[in-house]
Amino acid sequence: MLLEEIPSDICISIVSLLSPPDILSIRKTCRYFANITKERQVWLAVLNDAMHKHHIFKRSIQTASMDEAQLERLATTSFRFLSKLRKGCSTTELEHRHLKHEFSRVIDLLPGQQDLFWVSEVFLIPGGRFLLTRIRFDPGSDFRNIVILFDLQLPKCSGYTEVARWRYVDGEINAVNQSDDSEEIRVIIPKVVFAGTRDEQAELCVTRINLKQYETTGKSKIMASRTLLPITKENPGSLQYIRLIGDFVVCTYPTGNLIYVWNFVQDKFAKWEIPSDDYQEVFFDHSSAGTALVMVSWTSVVEYP
Repeated sequence: MLLEEIPSDICISIVSLLSPPDILSIRKTCRYFANITKERQVWLAVLNDAMHKHHIFKRSIQTASMDEAQLERLATTSFRFLSKLRKGCSTTELEHRHLKHEFSRVIDLLPGQQDLFWVSEVFLIPGGRFLLTRIRFDPGSDFRNIVILFDLQLPKCSGYTEVARWRYVDGEINAVNQSDDSEEIRVIIPKVVFAGTRDEQAELCVTRINLKQYETTGKSKIMASRTLLPITKENPGSLQYIRLIGDFVVCTYPTGNLIYVWNFVQDKFAKWEIPSDDYQEVFFDHSSAGTALVMVSWTSVVEYP
């Protein structure tokens, strides 16, 4: 049977299931595969799969405006980078010597205020477009400790723009994810202070930044919405954040035998008591039915809600 007799859409679907190195390899076998492997649909499918596998934020990569060559370059980036590492960054041995990597970029955060603050933590969100920065100001300044979300995908004259900022008391960036429709970035940092209050704090709070609003209006410094964990103080220790996945947060205290699951979008909350606090690990994922599953000590399974 000749390859030309197979419908092209079927071949494209099959080729899209291969890894980028395999796609580049079969491209060399014949003219038919040379043409198929240059189809935009192939590299768009491969790139979407890579973004899902590596938790890349979809809004970091504007695939709609890319041609097949740009999609191919993005989809093969990780493999080409690993190839450089394995070969000692020797450009003479690389198969794609014409493709360059930018390894560094200098960004001046909050110009003119460097003497007032220091950067406590920097988190580059997978995809390279958004940067979370936790900043602590000098005690004598008029500013408070804040978290700022920057957008690095801007005209080079400005270097970046500030998407949103919010105050916090203490703690590190615990978890970051995106909504299923990629319209929101969600961030967990403990002990958040709400604007307009002096002493109101939250032991656990999810901060949500609406990227669709930011991109549609073109305005910087949009308001970040925050949702408090509906939990009372039941343990003298601090909460341990196990995992943030989708619209759910799972957390426990360092001692005790309570497991908490919180859907912060629907504002639903549940907790369970397990026989012992001597559990090895807590796993959290979605079931095929769309509910959340918590597995404790490899054997106990709890379904939510």
